[in-house]
Formats: sequence, structure tokens, C-alpha cells
Amino acid sequence: MVAVGCALFVVLAAAALTAPSGDRLGDPASAGDMRPSGVAVRPAVVPVDAAPTRAVPVRIAIDVIGVSAAVGAVGLDPDGTLALPGDPSAVGWYSGSSVPGDRGPAVMVGHVDSVNGPAVFIGLDNLRLGDVIDVEGGDGTIVSFAVSSVTRHPKDAFPTEAVYGPTPDAELRLLTCGGPFDRDSGYADNVVVAATAID
Repeated sequence: MVAVGCALFVVLAAAALTAPSGDRLGDPASAGDMRPSGVAVRPAVVPVDAAPTRAVPVRIAIDVIGVSAAVGAVGLDPDGTLALPGDPSAVGWYSGSSVPGDRGPAVMVGHVDSVNGPAVFIGLDNLRLGDVIDVEGGDGTIVSFAVSSVTRHPKDAFPTEAVYGPTPDAELRLLTCGGPFDRDSGYADNVVVAATAID
């Protein structure tokens, strides 16, 4: 049976702590109950530079795990949680975070699977320290990042400050689901990859 459902529980607004009503991975009518497990958490304020110096991201490549994917902007769902890309083969860049290469954390999110099988971030938890992630901007420039940590956290203990908190340098955060899967409640954990821009 193919595992389905992936929801990241990160409330990015000053909303009450509530779980999302569902996740948009595939057709709920055909995929069963895909309500997320865990509780949404309120993040720190994202420190975005007032005037970005780089073009917004359009593509991400992680050669070591075979990722080469389009990147599109995502925002917030009505309940204040981070929206997920509609296409399981694409990656979402949270437009309220830093532009990759600018100071602060640039946050990207992707599905681990779909009703059709593995999705773009299926191998994210296999990354190791020093692995390179390339992010291409709309102007063709590429910013490279080196992985500094790969962690997994229960969804009710999401590391909000570590993901969204201020950083003195240009950093990248990649988010997906992981851990045990339950068809009724989804994945138990979130995988968080942190990376720092390579000079």
C-alpha cells in the first residue's frame, strides 16, 4: 500500500494553536482520511530583509539524492499553516521567508510521497553533513548551500525557532514529513534539513 499524506504543522501567523483540517496531497475521496497528526505550533517572526538582493528561486538541485525540481512560491493556508505545493514533484518556497542567498533562513517545503508514489523530497533524510544544495534564481544565478544538520522532530514538537528564527548569514531550511505513517493521521514527524550558503 502506498503511503499518502504529508502535512507540515507550522503556524506562521498569530492564530490559535489548532491542527489543520486536512492536507491537499492527492484526492481525499480516493486517498482516504488524510488529516494531519500533531498540533500546529506558532513560529518565531521571520527576519526578512526589507529589500531582497537576489531573484526569487525557480529551481532546486540536490544531486546526491537525485533532486532536480521546479520551485514556486507558497504562502499560508487560511488556518495560518504553511501551504504545501500542489504538485508532488515541485518544491514550495515560503514567500514570507528570506530569498535564498539573502541573510536569514529561506524556507522550502516539499512532499515526501503522494497517492502515486514517492514525491520530490522522498530522500531528504538521507542527506549528510556537507552535501550540496543548489538553488537557482529567476535571473539564472545559483546559490549553493552545504548541509549543516538533518533532524527529525515529532509534529507536536516542531523546532520553530531553529527553522524560522534569525540567522546572521544566508541559510536554507528544507521541510518534509517523516517517521511512522498512520493512514488516519498521516506522518508522525517532520524532517528538517538546515544548510548554510557556501561563499
